[in-house]
Amino acid sequence: MKKYLLISILFFSGCFDYHSPFEEEKSSLIISQHKLYGIYIEDIIGMPEEQSNKLKKIITKTFMDNNIIASFKNINKNSLILKGTLVNYKQKRETIFLWKLIKEKPENLSRYKNNNVFTNKNTNEYLNDIARDITNQIISDLTYTKEKKNLIIRNTNLHENNKKNISSFLDSLKLQINSNNINIELYTPDDLKLIKYDDRILDINISKMIEEDKERIVVLWTISDYKGNKIGNIKQSKLLEKGLSKKLWKQINEKIIEMALPELNYLTWVDY
Repeated sequence: MKKYLLISILFFSGCFDYHSPFEEEKSSLIISQHKLYGIYIEDIIGMPEEQSNKLKKIITKTFMDNNIIASFKNINKNSLILKGTLVNYKQKRETIFLWKLIKEKPENLSRYKNNNVFTNKNTNEYLNDIARDITNQIISDLTYTKEKKNLIIRNTNLHENNKKNISSFLDSLKLQINSNNINIELYTPDDLKLIKYDDRILDINISKMIEEDKERIVVLWTISDYKGNKIGNIKQSKLLEKGLSKKLWKQINEKIIEMALPELNYLTWVDY
């Protein structure tokens, strides 16, 4: 069964599918130059399972609130891995968390620790403080990358196949990618770019369906590897007043692109 998500990230081992609107709602992902593969939070050694699961969820949410992709369920092959160990000193009434953030290889890691003294370690405030402390340390320590990945547009299918509107859409896509400094080098069919190893292929399909006095615009972005193997989809849908898409196409396509860019950036960098 395919999984469609409302502007959120989960790390699947197979194909990724995102389902999102393209108006009003803001994406939980950042369009960034770094942290492209996210952080996976492992079980925390020394904590009861229930409390460990709570803390992992809070750490994940704290990262996401700071525009960093994170997951406590599934892992992308290139994700950074956060390992935690709880050490209790009963005589000192002191709790120490030792953390390792592994980058690519086990020997390539950063070490952190936080010290907290609480009388009631079962409270959410305690877990929130732990999560806030470790995420703040990691966020300030993460390095940036300026590397870009080639994304080559193969097909753009637009309802009524209006060449002017297709051109306007692609111009807006390239402009937003460049102006937001995303980790993508975009090539349109006009660029006649040869596909090479590690390049990504993009197919865009925009359809319009009439529903009584309304019209529904559906956008499907499909990302594939250089061999044509599908990596994932982004599906967007919005119900509009009938005829509005024709009158306000420029504004609508800008909103479509704006809402899809974070997931587009992420899927372009998925390595499986």
